[in-house]
Amino acid sequence: ANVQISIFDDRLEVRNPGLLPEPLTPEALKGTHPSIPRNPLMAKAMFLWKYIEQWGRGTNRIMEQCLGYGLPEPTFLEELGGFVAVLYGRRYLVEELNQRQRQLLAHMEAKAKEITRSQYQKLVNIPDRTARMDLEDLVKRGYLQRLGRGKNVKYVLRGFSP
Repeated sequence: ANVQISIFDDRLEVRNPGLLPEPLTPEALKGTHPSIPRNPLMAKAMFLWKYIEQWGRGTNRIMEQCLGYGLPEPTFLEELGGFVAVLYGRRYLVEELNQRQRQLLAHMEAKAKEITRSQYQKLVNIPDRTARMDLEDLVKRGYLQRLGRGKNVKYVLRGFSP
């Protein structure tokens, strides 16, 4: 049977037919666990071709990467005879942020990991007061972190170092 990938506004779901091999459980995948590949020959080939670096570390690496980018911890579960991994996206896709704020966050993720208030003003063509209010709202909501003081203030995405 085929692996199914479903993309939603706020998450990605990967469904794989078949349950986890015993003694693995969805909870066990979030900690140190043995590698029990369904297809040992395929797993060995993937390792030899360097598509995987170590057996039994995939789910841990996925969790580390999600948390490192400020994303929620993924969910692993078994349902209807299959295994499901749910990876959550940025909250701003579904939260009550205005279009300017969503544009800024997308811009910062793609291009600039830090930005000043004047750069934001130019990016979305808004007055200083609106830029200040938008940026402070993003800091308050936890999307951005303010660095520096006075004229040297810069804003960075949470989870990224300048």
